[in-house]
Amino acid sequence: GQKLTIIKKLLEVGRSSCVRSTLAVQTPAQTVGVFGEHDSDTVFGQCHNAIVFRHADGFGQSYWSRRLGRERGTEEKRSFTRQVGGGSGGSSWSESEGRNFERFDLDRVSPSEIGDLPVGSYEFGMYGFA
Repeated sequence: GQKLTIIKKLLEVGRSSCVRSTLAVQTPAQTVGVFGEHDSDTVFGQCHNAIVFRHADGFGQSYWSRRLGRERGTEEKRSFTRQVGGGSGGSSWSESEGRNFERFDLDRVSPSEIGDLPVGSYEFGMYGFA
């Protein structure tokens, strides 16, 4: 491909002037190959929205997974046990309840989910992430 430096400038100036642009690439590797990694991130960073369809290449899968972000939070896990026992002196029982909070830091969309998307068709429509 050919590097058109005006695209980067148009996106930067256009965004501040409320100009809407549409970029279509088969894989981010194409843009990185033409603009380099830093300028490619700048070009994609100027886009307000992204629609990600199936990617067969690992670079495209990981790139869009990173761009779609991560989800962080905590999840409460509860456990409950009850024991009942008996002997010659009668029966006895005990209960215990536990609460545990676990942190998680996960991809919102994993690279494999992007790679496993079905190919769209006229009959069933398109599949992707936005």
